[in-house]
Amino acid sequence: MSFSPKEIGGISPPIRLKTARRGGGDFGYPRVTLRENPRKKRSILLVLEAGCNHLYKASVRVIQPSTLRIKGFPAICGSTMASTESSSLVAPSPSTEEAGLHRRLEMSSTTDHDLRDVSAQRAAERFKKWAKDEYQPSTYENHCTTVNQFVAWLSGTDYTLAGIDGWALGEYRDWLREQDYANVTRKQYLSQLRVFLRWASRRNVMRDGLDDKVELPDLSRDDVRSDTSIGPDRVQRILDYMDRYRRASREHIIVLLLFRTGARLGALRGVDLSMVHLQSDNPRIEVRHRPEIGCPLKNGERNKREAERPILIGEDTAQVVAEYIEHHRKDVTDDHGNRPLLTTKHGRVSDSVIKKTAKQWTCPAATEGDCPIHDRRPSRREVGSCARECEHTNAHSLCKASITYFLNRGVSVEVVSDRMNVSIETIKKHYDRPTDDERAARQESAMDKV
Repeated sequence: MSFSPKEIGGISPPIRLKTARRGGGDFGYPRVTLRENPRKKRSILLVLEAGCNHLYKASVRVIQPSTLRIKGFPAICGSTMASTESSSLVAPSPSTEEAGLHRRLEMSSTTDHDLRDVSAQRAAERFKKWAKDEYQPSTYENHCTTVNQFVAWLSGTDYTLAGIDGWALGEYRDWLREQDYANVTRKQYLSQLRVFLRWASRRNVMRDGLDDKVELPDLSRDDVRSDTSIGPDRVQRILDYMDRYRRASREHIIVLLLFRTGARLGALRGVDLSMVHLQSDNPRIEVRHRPEIGCPLKNGERNKREAERPILIGEDTAQVVAEYIEHHRKDVTDDHGNRPLLTTKHGRVSDSVIKKTAKQWTCPAATEGDCPIHDRRPSRREVGSCARECEHTNAHSLCKASITYFLNRGVSVEVVSDRMNVSIETIKKHYDRPTDDERAARQESAMDKV
C-alpha cells in the first residue's frame, strides 16, 4: 500500500505547547501531519509540528483505514499529553469528541496539482516578512542569506519551487560543497533551508516532506570549532599598532573592548555612558538586556539575571576609553534619548559598523601588509573582497580570542564563563583553541601551584 502525503485535519489537543529552549517561546497549538515513509511498506511518517518546528516524529503502521497504531507516540486526550508505548488515533465519534478531539478526522491528499504557481523570488520575500517577526535580528539575517542563496541557485536551473524534489535538493547540496564552504557552514545553510521548505509546504508552494530529504553533513570535532579564528598574540599586535597610530579612535575602542571584555557585538553596541564606570577602584562597563530599544543580549530572554553583568576592564583600558569619550566620541543621543558609548553623527552605531571595523582591522594588510588582496588597510567598503582569501576575521572571533587570552593568563574557566556569559561546555567545545605552546604553558603554570 502506498500513500501520498496526508494530514490529520483537526487532531489538535486543547493545549498550547511551550519550548524549553531559549526564551520559552509559545509554540501554539500543534499539528499532526502524515507523510509517505519510503523506507517501510504499509507505514507512513507521523510528524507533530508547531509553527515551523518539528516536535516529534514517529513511524506509523497502518492497521486499517480508520485506525492508526502508533508506537511511542504521545496519546492526545483531553487537555493532557501522556507518553505511551502504543496508542491509537481513531476516526472521530461522539466519545472521542468528548475526550477532547474537537474536530473531525480527515484524510486529504496533497498532490502537485494543488500547489500554487509562485515564483521563487515572491516566495522568498514573503518568507522574509514572516521570519522577521519570528526571529532575533541576527538569526533573521542568517535566514535571509540562506533563502537568497537558494533562490540564486534555483534561477540558474530549470527547476521551479513546485518541481523541487529530493534529487534537486541533492544537486543543491552538491553545489554548496563546490563553493568550498566549511562543513559547519554548509550544515547551517541546509538546516535553515529546512525551515524555508517547511514554511513553503504549509502555504502549498512546495511539496510536503522536502525538509526530511535535506541531508545534513556530519561534523567532526574540528568542524564544530569555527575555522574563522585569530590568535590573542595577533590581536595584541593589532592593538599595539592602533595604540600608536589610532589611539582612542572609535575603531580602537571597538577592537579593544571586544578583545578585553569578550562581550558580544550586540552587548557592546548597547553600552551607554551611564553604564561605563571609569573612576572606581575597579573600572568596569555594564551590559544590559534592553530589547525595547533594539539592544538585546543573546541570553537575555532565557536568563536575564546572568546575561546582565559588570565586566572589569583594567586601568589601561579605562584610560583609553576615557580619552575616546573626551576627544573623539560624537556627543549625540539615540532615538530613545540615551547617550551611547559608541556613536556616529546620527546616534548609536549599527551592528554593521562594528562588524566592518573588526574585519577591516583584522585584515593582515591593516598592520602587517601580507594580505594577498590588499597592499594597505582596506576601507570598510573593501573588506568583503578578501573574506575568503586572507586571515581577516570578524567581531565574534575577537571574542573567542579574548577567551583564549584570559585562560592563558591563568583565569579560571569558571570566571571566564561568567565574564563572557558562555557556558563552560561551550567554551571547551567551540571557543578555546590554544596552540600546543599555550597548552604547555597552562600546564606549567598549574604545576607551579602544586
